[in-house]
Amino acid sequence: MNESDVDHRLLDALGDPKRYEVLLAIAERPDSVRGIAARLERAPADVRRHISELLAGDAIEPLEPGGADHDERGYRSMIRPLLDDAHWERLPPERRRQLFEISLRRLSERIDDALAVDGFGHVQTHVSFTRLLLDDQGWQEMADLLAGVVEEAMQIEAEAAQRRSGAGADAFHTNLAMLHFGRADAGVRASRDQLEG
Repeated sequence: MNESDVDHRLLDALGDPKRYEVLLAIAERPDSVRGIAARLERAPADVRRHISELLAGDAIEPLEPGGADHDERGYRSMIRPLLDDAHWERLPPERRRQLFEISLRRLSERIDDALAVDGFGHVQTHVSFTRLLLDDQGWQEMADLLAGVVEEAMQIEAEAAQRRSGAGADAFHTNLAMLHFGRADAGVRASRDQLEG
Protein backbone atom coordinates (compact mmCIF):
# COMPACT_ATOMS: atom_id res chain seq x y z
CA MET A 1 0.00 0.00 0.00
CA ASN A 2 1.33 3.41 -0.97
CA GLU A 3 1.23 6.03 1.79
CA SER A 4 0.19 8.61 -0.81
CA ASP A 5 -3.06 6.65 -1.27
CA VAL A 6 -4.07 7.46 2.32
CA ASP A 7 -5.88 10.70 3.16
CA HIS A 8 -5.38 11.15 6.89
CA ARG A 9 -8.26 13.62 7.07
CA LEU A 10 -10.56 10.86 5.79
CA LEU A 11 -9.15 8.48 8.40
CA ASP A 12 -9.78 11.08 11.11
CA ALA A 13 -13.32 11.64 9.85
CA LEU A 14 -14.31 8.00 9.50
CA GLY A 15 -11.95 6.19 11.84
CA ASP A 16 -13.62 7.31 15.07
CA PRO A 17 -16.87 5.37 15.69
CA LYS A 18 -18.78 8.28 17.22
CA ARG A 19 -17.65 10.69 14.51
CA TYR A 20 -18.53 8.06 11.91
CA GLU A 21 -22.08 7.91 13.29
CA VAL A 22 -22.36 11.69 13.10
CA LEU A 23 -21.16 11.69 9.48
CA LEU A 24 -23.55 8.83 8.60
CA ALA A 25 -26.43 10.85 10.07
CA ILE A 26 -25.48 13.93 8.02
CA ALA A 27 -24.94 11.88 4.85
CA GLU A 28 -28.39 10.40 5.28
CA ARG A 29 -30.03 13.80 5.84
CA PRO A 30 -28.45 17.25 6.31
CA ASP A 31 -29.07 18.37 9.86
CA SER A 32 -28.02 20.64 12.73
CA VAL A 33 -26.12 19.84 15.91
CA ARG A 34 -29.41 19.75 17.82
CA GLY A 35 -31.09 17.56 15.22
CA ILE A 36 -28.21 15.08 15.08
CA ALA A 37 -27.97 14.96 18.88
CA ALA A 38 -31.69 14.10 19.06
CA ARG A 39 -31.46 11.47 16.29
CA LEU A 40 -28.41 9.78 17.83
CA GLU A 41 -29.53 10.33 21.46
CA ARG A 42 -26.24 12.10 22.22
CA ALA A 43 -25.29 15.19 24.16
CA PRO A 44 -25.12 18.28 21.89
CA ALA A 45 -21.61 19.01 23.21
CA ASP A 46 -20.43 15.60 21.99
CA VAL A 47 -21.96 16.13 18.54
CA ARG A 48 -20.57 19.69 18.41
CA ARG A 49 -17.03 18.37 18.97
CA HIS A 50 -17.36 15.85 16.12
CA ILE A 51 -18.89 18.48 13.84
CA SER A 52 -15.82 20.66 14.43
CA GLU A 53 -13.50 17.78 13.49
CA LEU A 54 -15.52 16.97 10.37
CA LEU A 55 -15.50 20.63 9.31
CA ALA A 56 -11.72 20.84 9.83
CA GLY A 57 -11.28 17.78 7.60
CA ASP A 58 -13.59 19.13 4.87
CA ALA A 59 -15.87 16.12 5.36
CA ILE A 60 -18.93 18.37 5.82
CA GLU A 61 -19.91 21.97 5.13
CA PRO A 62 -22.52 24.34 6.55
CA LEU A 63 -25.68 24.80 4.53
CA GLU A 64 -25.71 28.52 5.24
CA PRO A 65 -23.41 31.08 6.89
CA GLY A 66 -25.34 30.62 10.12
CA GLY A 67 -26.83 32.94 12.67
CA ALA A 68 -26.21 33.45 16.35
CA ASP A 69 -27.14 29.88 17.33
CA HIS A 70 -24.52 27.56 15.83
CA ASP A 71 -26.40 24.50 17.10
CA GLU A 72 -29.26 25.32 14.71
CA ARG A 73 -27.02 25.66 11.64
CA GLY A 74 -27.47 22.81 9.16
CA TYR A 75 -24.61 20.75 7.73
CA ARG A 76 -24.30 18.53 4.68
CA SER A 77 -21.81 15.80 3.84
CA MET A 78 -19.02 16.50 1.35
CA ILE A 79 -17.73 12.91 1.26
CA ARG A 80 -19.27 9.47 1.13
CA PRO A 81 -18.97 7.67 4.49
CA LEU A 82 -16.94 4.87 2.93
CA LEU A 83 -13.33 3.78 3.44
CA ASP A 84 -11.48 2.05 0.63
CA ASP A 85 -8.99 -0.79 1.21
CA ALA A 86 -5.98 1.53 1.59
CA HIS A 87 -7.67 3.42 4.43
CA TRP A 88 -9.35 0.38 5.97
CA GLU A 89 -5.98 -1.35 6.42
CA ARG A 90 -4.68 1.59 8.46
CA LEU A 91 -7.30 1.08 11.18
CA PRO A 92 -6.66 -1.30 14.08
CA PRO A 93 -8.82 -4.48 14.03
CA GLU A 94 -10.89 -3.38 17.03
CA ARG A 95 -11.71 -0.06 15.38
CA ARG A 96 -12.75 -1.83 12.17
CA ARG A 97 -15.01 -4.10 14.19
CA GLN A 98 -16.64 -1.08 15.86
CA LEU A 99 -17.35 0.54 12.50
CA PHE A 100 -18.79 -2.73 11.17
CA GLU A 101 -21.11 -2.95 14.18
CA ILE A 102 -22.41 0.57 13.55
CA SER A 103 -23.09 -0.17 9.88
CA LEU A 104 -24.72 -3.52 10.63
CA ARG A 105 -27.01 -1.99 13.27
CA ARG A 106 -28.09 0.69 10.79
CA LEU A 107 -28.65 -1.94 8.11
CA SER A 108 -30.77 -4.01 10.49
CA GLU A 109 -32.90 -0.94 11.29
CA ARG A 110 -33.39 -0.17 7.60
CA ILE A 111 -34.42 -3.77 6.89
CA ASP A 112 -36.94 -3.72 9.75
CA ASP A 113 -38.34 -0.39 8.49
CA ALA A 114 -38.64 -1.74 4.94
CA LEU A 115 -40.36 -4.93 6.10
CA ALA A 116 -42.92 -2.83 7.98
CA VAL A 117 -43.90 -0.87 4.85
CA ASP A 118 -43.51 -3.53 2.14
CA GLY A 119 -40.17 -2.08 1.04
CA PHE A 120 -39.37 -5.48 -0.46
CA GLY A 121 -42.50 -5.44 -2.62
CA HIS A 122 -41.05 -4.10 -5.87
CA VAL A 123 -40.74 -6.84 -8.49
CA GLN A 124 -37.07 -5.95 -9.05
CA THR A 125 -36.06 -6.13 -5.40
CA HIS A 126 -32.96 -8.27 -5.01
CA VAL A 127 -32.08 -10.32 -1.93
CA SER A 128 -29.68 -13.23 -2.24
CA PHE A 129 -27.32 -15.32 -0.14
CA THR A 130 -24.38 -17.12 -1.73
CA ARG A 131 -21.76 -19.28 0.00
CA LEU A 132 -18.25 -19.09 -1.48
CA LEU A 133 -14.91 -20.80 -0.90
CA LEU A 134 -12.06 -18.42 -1.80
CA ASP A 135 -8.29 -18.09 -1.57
CA ASP A 136 -6.46 -14.80 -0.83
CA GLN A 137 -6.59 -13.72 -4.46
CA GLY A 138 -10.28 -14.57 -4.70
CA TRP A 139 -11.02 -12.53 -1.56
CA GLN A 140 -9.21 -9.51 -3.07
CA GLU A 141 -11.02 -9.94 -6.37
CA MET A 142 -14.37 -9.98 -4.54
CA ALA A 143 -13.41 -6.81 -2.64
CA ASP A 144 -12.48 -5.09 -5.91
CA LEU A 145 -15.69 -6.26 -7.57
CA LEU A 146 -17.91 -4.94 -4.77
CA ALA A 147 -16.06 -1.61 -4.65
CA GLY A 148 -16.71 -1.30 -8.37
CA VAL A 149 -20.41 -2.07 -7.86
CA VAL A 150 -20.67 0.80 -5.35
CA GLU A 151 -18.99 3.19 -7.80
CA GLU A 152 -21.31 2.11 -10.61
CA ALA A 153 -24.35 2.42 -8.32
CA MET A 154 -23.39 6.04 -7.55
CA GLN A 155 -23.11 6.72 -11.29
CA ILE A 156 -26.54 5.17 -11.88
CA GLU A 157 -27.98 7.39 -9.14
CA ALA A 158 -26.41 10.51 -10.69
CA GLU A 159 -27.86 9.63 -14.11
CA ALA A 160 -31.27 8.97 -12.53
CA ALA A 161 -31.15 12.40 -10.86
CA GLN A 162 -30.59 14.02 -14.25
CA ARG A 163 -33.54 12.16 -15.76
CA ARG A 164 -35.80 13.08 -12.85
CA SER A 165 -34.94 16.77 -13.09
CA GLY A 166 -35.67 16.82 -16.81
CA ALA A 167 -38.82 14.73 -17.11
CA GLY A 168 -40.31 14.61 -13.64
CA ALA A 169 -39.87 10.82 -13.50
CA ASP A 170 -40.86 8.78 -10.46
CA ALA A 171 -38.31 8.56 -7.66
CA PHE A 172 -37.79 5.35 -5.69
CA HIS A 173 -36.04 5.64 -2.34
CA THR A 174 -33.93 2.48 -2.12
CA ASN A 175 -31.15 0.97 -0.03
CA LEU A 176 -28.17 -0.86 -1.48
CA ALA A 177 -26.43 -3.14 1.01
CA MET A 178 -23.62 -5.57 0.24
CA LEU A 179 -22.05 -7.95 2.71
CA HIS A 180 -19.09 -10.21 2.08
CA PHE A 181 -17.71 -11.75 5.25
CA GLY A 182 -16.14 -14.85 6.73
CA ARG A 183 -18.33 -17.80 7.65
CA ALA A 184 -18.57 -19.26 11.13
CA ASP A 185 -18.04 -23.01 11.13
CA ALA A 186 -20.82 -25.44 12.05
CA GLY A 187 -19.52 -25.88 15.61
CA VAL A 188 -19.80 -22.14 16.33
CA ARG A 189 -23.35 -22.06 14.97
CA ALA A 190 -24.36 -25.13 17.01
CA SER A 191 -22.99 -23.57 20.21
CA ARG A 192 -24.85 -20.34 19.51
CA ASP A 193 -28.09 -22.22 18.81
CA GLN A 194 -27.75 -24.09 22.12
CA LEU A 195 -27.26 -20.83 24.01
CA GLU A 196 -30.31 -19.29 22.34
CA GLY A 197 -32.46 -22.44 22.70
